[in-house]
Amino acid sequence: MNNRFTTIKQVQRNILCQSLEEVKSDKILNQEYKLRDSVMSSEGVEWKAILFSYANKKILLAETNWVNPNIISRVTIFYEGIYYDSLISVNSSLNNLKNYIDTNNLNDSPDGYLIFKDLNDMTISYIMNIEEYPELYYGVKNVDSLPDELSIQRIVLHCYE
Repeated sequence: MNNRFTTIKQVQRNILCQSLEEVKSDKILNQEYKLRDSVMSSEGVEWKAILFSYANKKILLAETNWVNPNIISRVTIFYEGIYYDSLISVNSSLNNLKNYIDTNNLNDSPDGYLIFKDLNDMTISYIMNIEEYPELYYGVKNVDSLPDELSIQRIVLHCYE
């Protein structure tokens, strides 16, 4: 795959906080990926999104929001070939991630998700795969008690402009 995006910084620079229409009409992106318009919804509210795929594999999802439907406010990365600091990507283990996450402000996993914020870039969140660890659905109080083989399920980038 001749992937335009190999780093999170590239995704942040070229998609996050950008105009939805400009991203959709980017010729290079349209050559590299299949872009599919999508509509997301939650609790009766809808917003626009673009799914990026390659060879029938989801790469990332770029979403606007209901407040500003013209600007991409969140990008979810599903593809393990997009890296942060050449070490961290989807499927990376908690053992590799520990030095990159804020271990003081742990979320309580109220909806069955275990999410860590990046220590140096608060626009980056790591959503962990806890399917094999049902006890983690109810929250985490200490990172040291987590299994090192726990892995990143997806990486979410937030636009705070």
